[in-house]
Amino acid sequence: MGIDINLTIKRMDLMLNKIPASYSTFKQLKVHKEFLIESSNYLKNNHHKIAFIGKVGVGKTTAISKLLNLMDGDNELLQTGGGRTTICEVEIRESDKISIKIEPYSNEEIKKYLEEFSFHIEAKALKKLKNNQEVFTLSSEIERALRNMLELKIQSYKKEGKRVRVDKAVELFNKYTSRDDFYETIINRIDLNNRNIIELFATNSLNSKKWLRENFKEINNGKNKSVSLPKKIIVYFNENKLKIPNINLSILDTKGVDETANRKDIENQLKNSRTISVLCTSFNDAPDKVSTDILRYMKDSGLTNYIAKRVLILVLDKDGEAESIADLEEPDLEEGREIREEQIKGDLQNSLNLNSVDVVFFNSKYDTPDKLNSTLIHKLNMLRKEHQNQVESIIDSLDEIERQTNNQLSQEALRRVKSSISIWLKKAKDIRCNLKKNFSTISKIILDRGTHVSSVRASVNRYGQWHNLDYYKILSDSSQHQAVLSFDRYKDELYFIISNMLEQKDLNYQKGTLDSIKNILEKRVEDIYITAYNLGKDTYFEDLIQDIDLWNKMKKEWGKGAGYKQRIANHSELWFLNQDYNTFDTQNSKTLNDMWKNLLLEINELIENK
Repeated sequence: MGIDINLTIKRMDLMLNKIPASYSTFKQLKVHKEFLIESSNYLKNNHHKIAFIGKVGVGKTTAISKLLNLMDGDNELLQTGGGRTTICEVEIRESDKISIKIEPYSNEEIKKYLEEFSFHIEAKALKKLKNNQEVFTLSSEIERALRNMLELKIQSYKKEGKRVRVDKAVELFNKYTSRDDFYETIINRIDLNNRNIIELFATNSLNSKKWLRENFKEINNGKNKSVSLPKKIIVYFNENKLKIPNINLSILDTKGVDETANRKDIENQLKNSRTISVLCTSFNDAPDKVSTDILRYMKDSGLTNYIAKRVLILVLDKDGEAESIADLEEPDLEEGREIREEQIKGDLQNSLNLNSVDVVFFNSKYDTPDKLNSTLIHKLNMLRKEHQNQVESIIDSLDEIERQTNNQLSQEALRRVKSSISIWLKKAKDIRCNLKKNFSTISKIILDRGTHVSSVRASVNRYGQWHNLDYYKILSDSSQHQAVLSFDRYKDELYFIISNMLEQKDLNYQKGTLDSIKNILEKRVEDIYITAYNLGKDTYFEDLIQDIDLWNKMKKEWGKGAGYKQRIANHSELWFLNQDYNTFDTQNSKTLNDMWKNLLLEINELIENK
């Protein structure tokens, strides 16, 4: 940047020492210092991430392989088959050498999976799957890996011209008198104590790509006997085509979305100011339900202003789809894509009132990744440019503060700024957030047709913590959404007022004041939403997760026939209704309202003409 931040901070401190704390200039300098340090720290960190998100089988991994040149001829290095294949989140990092690092599930987590696997095999052995009874099913990726780790695969062969399938797990189950005995057997059989390798290195550079392809496939499928069940796989690769000078970039292939995109791992990427989220969708479905749900979640979470900056919709079209679009008089790839892009943006405008989401098309089979590459690089550079601009703007404001402290034009500009913002402040002081029963959403999600009974069972088995049904994330999301509904409209209103004033040349004398107010507004409201999110979970977390009687009671509901989801919803709702939720809601609302009140006081201090 060519700017000595430490010298600038010393300059600010000297100015602050000369100005009375009651002056608006003092408040303005304090805000400038806060955001100068924040942007400086952002720029010092050169690590960024691009996260690919999409439904199962949409083609994320193939797109990433082409983008990063993770290819050995026509073979994808991370390919394990078609459809539901990648068992977990995969991160690709630049390195001089090729290696694979595994972050495994804990032994306790794997034992939970094995318990659920035993329920699944019991259901098959006892023919429950054919009797329309509520049964537990594992995701196909986890089941495949466990079967390979246990050497209990389903074998298929022809006998007398007919295809015969033999389930080795069912055969083993039938040798025991109870599911518990079967469970103890597979616990021993999986041999977790000897599955302790967490990193593998390519030894032969001439065959390093083949090594990566074969070892990744073995780890992903549970066929490496020295490796446990992976929770995350990190691939270090030395031929990454997507390189940005002075940026340490990693690419994240998130686990495919099946039931719901409202998952903690996806949320972490959407809320990370250093991450570009690529929402992958097929041509005909774009924008598909996963992409739309994610964008709606961002809006509900108060992240609307970040969508244009940190989100890209990647349409993974296939041969002939764009050329054969209905509105074309004759086949034309580019025109077909342009028409589809207009339709996608129109859908987003109509359904979510969004009009600034970038859309890129990519055919993994034929397209070069140049356009996708350049778009991603541009978006990452703009994230950093925004902070560079903020640093430069603050420096300019310091010069202006020194020049205009006693300038009449500056005082007139401040009077006009104060007049406009005071009107907003008068209205905003009556705004209140009244949180109500954020737990009520849990029952709705449990009973939703899209929530599989297996996810409810898995969540109960883990005291409410499961990626497709997380009680505590639901509590957080609901609390945060209520806060967003209370404050976001008024935040946007002031943001609009400030943006208009910044375009008026005769108010340039107070650009520093306006920038300070805008920065404070965004940061403090974001803090309110984060606080609401944390309060939503923290209010109940310890009591709920430690209520073993509740969870055991709900565990016993499994196997009692139809209505399992309703019974779990009833138990959950009753537990919350027996808490002092009215007091909690009142206390939490007060915390958020006090933060809003302090924000208004802080803004008012910046426009006081002292």
